[in-house]
Amino acid sequence: MALFLDGTISTLEELRAYESSVIELAAVEGLDLAAKLELAQKEIGVELQEFLSDHGDIGAQTADRSVSDLSPVVVTEPLQQWHLLRTLGLVFEDLSSKRFDDRYGDKRKTYRSRDRECRDRLFRIGVGVVDQPVAKASMPRARTLSGFGGAGLYYVKIAWRNASGESGEPSHALTHMIRDGGRLAVTAVAPPASAIAFDVYAGFTESGLSRQNSQPLSPASEWIAPETGLTTGPPPAPGQSPNRYVQANKQLRRG
Repeated sequence: MALFLDGTISTLEELRAYESSVIELAAVEGLDLAAKLELAQKEIGVELQEFLSDHGDIGAQTADRSVSDLSPVVVTEPLQQWHLLRTLGLVFEDLSSKRFDDRYGDKRKTYRSRDRECRDRLFRIGVGVVDQPVAKASMPRARTLSGFGGAGLYYVKIAWRNASGESGEPSHALTHMIRDGGRLAVTAVAPPASAIAFDVYAGFTESGLSRQNSQPLSPASEWIAPETGLTTGPPPAPGQSPNRYVQANKQLRRG
């Protein structure tokens, strides 16, 4: 799962799943849906900070962070639902103020009500947090070395690991063309503070990536494709799962 601070936690297509015409409606009305997604995330981030400050015990687990820090928060399904509903509430609030249309006003009320219900449900279930957050990896660097490792267009992602072996969300895919007589080499950039190693995932399609290193790679190392070509390993993991859930006045440990 992604972490709350890894980037915008929902997509336009996920927004469309809740309101099928929202993208077309935004285009007609001149609304920036990406900005609404970002604003909704900022708003619920403030509410999460308040909740964690009131009910969390994150500081006891990691003394160098305050209890209201959002870096350990995991984007669980209830949290993402809350984000989508908050975004739609903002969209129809904007439309109802522009058009004074009862249809938009009714939708605003509906989504605001569902927003509150989803927030309350999340706080009852618990906000998922991790002990050692690993930020989403930045896109790696690739270069061509002389040798034989297989020609073609490569897709490459990396993911950082923490001291417990947990993997953060993988980077966006890098593409790199290798000609005959060339060999792919990959290095990681900008390791987060909690990262002690990284994994390389490569393939000839973005949906067909698999891990190439048998052992975790140190942050300063370079992975070089073997002469035998790419290996078949596990696909990229989606990110960290919660170590525990912070509820009102208590925490639940995973498992």
